[in-house]
Amino acid sequence: VLVTGVILFALGKGSVAWLGLMGFVAVALSLVGIGIFWKLAPTKTRNGWLKRVPGFGKVLFLSSLQRFCLVLGTMLDSSISTGRAVSLSLKASELSDPNEIEGIEKKIRRGADLSTALGVCRPLPEELLGAIAVGESAGSLPEALSRMAIDYQEQLE
Repeated sequence: VLVTGVILFALGKGSVAWLGLMGFVAVALSLVGIGIFWKLAPTKTRNGWLKRVPGFGKVLFLSSLQRFCLVLGTMLDSSISTGRAVSLSLKASELSDPNEIEGIEKKIRRGADLSTALGVCRPLPEELLGAIAVGESAGSLPEALSRMAIDYQEQLE
């Protein structure tokens, strides 16, 4: 549209030239506005906006789920407490807001199962919660999370 607008303005006469110029100006102002929004808006606002873009939102969601599985699986293999590991994983994946994360961490500290505590986190799909429940009961949660991360990677590809 930008190139067409400049060409129409350069070659056209009368109303065609002005139409081309107006198209050029409209697109240029839109791009400037998007650039300013991108620089000034907080990351959470930008991600919320990008999640609404058809196709791109699904990619962001799957990459967040993959990041959650990778981080949580790695943290559970370390000496960090389960509640802290879940909290850091949710923050890294940006799947939940801070108030929700605190509630999940408190439930885990009180002795709730990981899958039960994460059940309140709205974006987590049932298949992931099911895999966490099975992995937790079998004692192989890091391996289950690793398999889920691979599944999400395949879906992304």
